Amino acid sequence: MNRRTSGSKAWRYGAWQTVTAALVLSAAWTGAHAAVSLDGSNCVLFAGQVKRELAVCVAWEGEGRTLSISLVGRGPNTVQQIILRRNGAEPFQTLHLEARPPIGPSDVGVLYTDMNFDGHGDLGIMRRGHLSVPQPFYFLLYDPDARRFVRSGLLEAMSNVSFDTKSMRVVSRWRDKTHRYKDSFAWAGMTLQLRTRERRGGVTRRCVRIVYDWAGNTRTAHEPAPCR
Repeated sequence: MNRRTSGSKAWRYGAWQTVTAALVLSAAWTGAHAAVSLDGSNCVLFAGQVKRELAVCVAWEGEGRTLSISLVGRGPNTVQQIILRRNGAEPFQTLHLEARPPIGPSDVGVLYTDMNFDGHGDLGIMRRGHLSVPQPFYFLLYDPDARRFVRSGLLEAMSNVSFDTKSMRVVSRWRDKTHRYKDSFAWAGMTLQLRTRERRGGVTRRCVRIVYDWAGNTRTAHEPAPCR
């Protein structure tokens, strides 16, 4: 999770820790190569592995903690397990899933960011090696009470999801035969509420924006207005 907003000094220290951990991993393995994840975390690739650890990414959690994300499976990029450790200790969770994320020097298909804006980092694992499919990720939200990552069927059911940490909105982009849409959602407990929708295309080829209120937990749409 990006911690720059909590202080540049703390973030620089965290970034230094993740780089150091990645360098240690690289030095310990012959044929290991450096890489980065989708969120910029430092990763190490293990060349020549047939059925074991394919890559490890080290993310900065904050408060002196690092999270190691080990991708285990069959080479070159079939992932069957994700093993999670903190500060190099014994694994605290092993996730079982089938995925084929990109695993190469330019990027590793792992995303670590705060997806529900609760102050804890969450995980995204690419299902396939490209971003062109409607929903290419497995999404796993961190449960601080259980100290486990749990898959989010809600996020996985949405199309082309991104996370705006500044506005604390989940953004989904999709299209039908005539229009393209950009929907912005806010978290309300464990659910998501649609707050704005931008619609582009049609005969006029213009963009309109609809704003939604949730008084009494009932959604009310205002008249469309031009996009900002």
